[in-house]
Amino acid sequence: MLSNSRGRLFAGCLIGIACGLTLPLLSVFSAWVLPVTVIFAFLWVWAGWPSVLVGAAGVMLIGSQYAFLGWPFSAAILFLAVPGVLAAILTERRQPFFRAVGYSAAMQLVSLLLLTAIAWLYFQQDLVDVIIGAIRGLVGGIPLAQQHFLVLRLGQMGYFGENTGINFSSVILSDAQLQGLIEQLLNSVNSVLRQELPSIVLTTGAVTGSLSYAVAGWVRVRRGDNPAIPFEKPANWRLTANLIIYPPALALVCLGLNSLNVNGADAAYVSMVSLSQLFFSVQAVGALERRMKASGMPPGKRTALIVLALVIGMRLMPLLGMYSALFGSQGLITKQIKKRMDGKGDE
Repeated sequence: MLSNSRGRLFAGCLIGIACGLTLPLLSVFSAWVLPVTVIFAFLWVWAGWPSVLVGAAGVMLIGSQYAFLGWPFSAAILFLAVPGVLAAILTERRQPFFRAVGYSAAMQLVSLLLLTAIAWLYFQQDLVDVIIGAIRGLVGGIPLAQQHFLVLRLGQMGYFGENTGINFSSVILSDAQLQGLIEQLLNSVNSVLRQELPSIVLTTGAVTGSLSYAVAGWVRVRRGDNPAIPFEKPANWRLTANLIIYPPALALVCLGLNSLNVNGADAAYVSMVSLSQLFFSVQAVGALERRMKASGMPPGKRTALIVLALVIGMRLMPLLGMYSALFGSQGLITKQIKKRMDGKGDE
C-alpha cells in the first residue's frame, strides 16, 4: 500500500480531512449510501492506508466539534466505515466479482445491525428513539425565532395537513402551538421511521457494500494491478433467477401477513419492495449500458446518461429492469419461451 506516490498520499490525506469538514453534508446521503465508507475504500487502494488513518482522525476530531453531531455520531461513522476498508482489502484476494460484492454488502449490513444493537445497549432505546431524540435536541438547539420560521414554512408546504385550524401564511404561533406542532412533526417522523428504517438499513447496506468493493476494484483495474482483479463492467450486470424471483415473492408474502395484521409485516413488506427495486435498478443499468454500447455511444456519455437516469428516473428504472429481467434477450420468460420452442422443434 505504501507504493503509492507521495502526491497521491498527500491528496488522499486532504480528502480524508475533507470528510471530517463536510460530515454534516455527507450524512444527508446516509439514507441511500454511506459516503465516508465508500471514500475510505477508495483511499485505501488509491492513496494508501495512511490517508485512511488521517481521514479517520479528521472525522473523529472535526466531526465531534459539531454540536448537533458529537463524538458518538463520529464514532458510529467510523464504525460503519470499517467494512469499506475490509472491502478494499478484499480486492487483493481476486475472488469472483459478484461473490466478492456479496461479501462486501453482507459485511456492511452486519455493521449496521451491530450499530443498532450497540445503540440499544448504550442508550437503552431502539434506534428510532435515538434518532428522534437527536432530532429533538437539534430542533431544541435552534433559536426560537428560527423554530417559528421553520415550522411555518413546513406548514405552508403542507406537512401538518389541513386539520390544524392554523393559517400558516399569516399566523404568529404561540409557544404552545409551536411545541404542539413540533411534537406532531416528531410523531410523524417516528411513525415513518418505524416502517421505513429496516428498508433503509437493508438497501443502504447493499448499496454501500457494493460500491465500496466496486470502486476499490475499479481503481486496481485502471492502475493495471497484477494479477488482474476480476471485474465485471456494467454491460455484464444481470440478475440471477433467485434475485429476480425471491425478493418480489417475499414481498407478496409479507403483504399477505400484513393483511392479517401480523406485527412488523408492514416494515418487512417495505424492505422487500425496496430490495426488489434496488436489484431491478441494477438490471436496468446493465440493460441501458448494453443498448448504448451497441449503438456506439462513447463511455463518458453512457455513464453520464445512466447516472442521469438513476437520479431523474429512479421510479422508472426498476420497471425497466423488471422488463429486462423477464422479457430481455436473456430474460427468465424469454428463456422459457425459447426452451419450449426448441423442444417442439426437436419433436
